[in-house]
Amino acid sequence: MNVASRQVNIVFNKLYVNVIETNSGIFIGVNNAVGWSSHSKSNYGLGSASNCHISGNVSVVQDQDFIDAPIIDRKQIISGTPPEGLSNSHIDFESVNANAITTNSSISVGENDQTGWTAHRKTNYGNGKHYGLNVLKQLINTIDDKDRIDAPIEHIYK
Repeated sequence: MNVASRQVNIVFNKLYVNVIETNSGIFIGVNNAVGWSSHSKSNYGLGSASNCHISGNVSVVQDQDFIDAPIIDRKQIISGTPPEGLSNSHIDFESVNANAITTNSSISVGENDQTGWTAHRKTNYGNGKHYGLNVLKQLINTIDDKDRIDAPIEHIYK
């Protein structure tokens, strides 16, 4: 198949995005995303909630690891060029609406070269993440995180 001889024309009326999580993206146009990685450890007492009513909840997180979430990120990134013919693409959005964009995330329009994105994190949520319209009443959250070494991260890039 000869990609260079084909033209792509995509038209969206609207694009709605509620949440773009860690190390994610929406790419519009000619893109070259190489070597992305994401490492995480999360503890949730309640978890995630969206458009809800929460009342009278007790959340307890106990995370007493000796070494918590060791991350060794080893990469050898060889960046190339996008395949030929992609520059003939035409993508048209009337509007783009994003409610939440978290760590190391992107909405990219146009020609993009995004090489080697990395996101590392360790989180404790006593009550989780909440999106939209939420009602939270009479909650008790406790986090007990007595790690001796907490989330050591080592980057090794060649």
